[in-house]
Amino acid sequence: YGSKTGFNSYPYTTWATAARDIQAAVDVTRLGDEVWVADGTYYVTQAVVVSSPMRIQSVNGAEWTTVRRLEGNTGVFDLSGGAVLDGFTLAGGWITNGSAGRAGGASVDGAWIENCIIRENIKETADGAGGLVLDNGARAINCLVYDNSGADGERTAGGVQMERWSELVNCTVVRNIKTAGAGVG
Repeated sequence: YGSKTGFNSYPYTTWATAARDIQAAVDVTRLGDEVWVADGTYYVTQAVVVSSPMRIQSVNGAEWTTVRRLEGNTGVFDLSGGAVLDGFTLAGGWITNGSAGRAGGASVDGAWIENCIIRENIKETADGAGGLVLDNGARAINCLVYDNSGADGERTAGGVQMERWSELVNCTVVRNIKTAGAGVG
């Protein structure tokens, strides 16, 4: 469990002992388990990395649960390995060099993101997107992607960059910009 009011007591198996940091809860979760996250704004200084099949689920949805970059050269989430992220707002990701990741909001590689809001994220270097990068069969389902920006260059988008068998399903992508080119690539 993850909660702003949890006692942060390992192994975070109840609301009372919940981790105050989403990455800490993810790190102790076994394959196929779920991490439930209570309402609130969670600040990150590096992307939350989820690289195995598990579900990270907010209790009341994206309107009530935000993950925001506080500082640093980083995106907000890096999902792979069959992970599912459901019901979060991802905001404030800012990547100023290529080694920091492919997306300001979330890099989704062989994973799913659903019922999320991805807004106000920036990718200042080529090969990626301000909002989302979907790759290797990744899916974004019922997401709203807006007010993100990407750099000039090939293989770059303001809102969503899609590669290799990836899909947008019932998503809205609006008001994303790229210094030259498209909001979706």
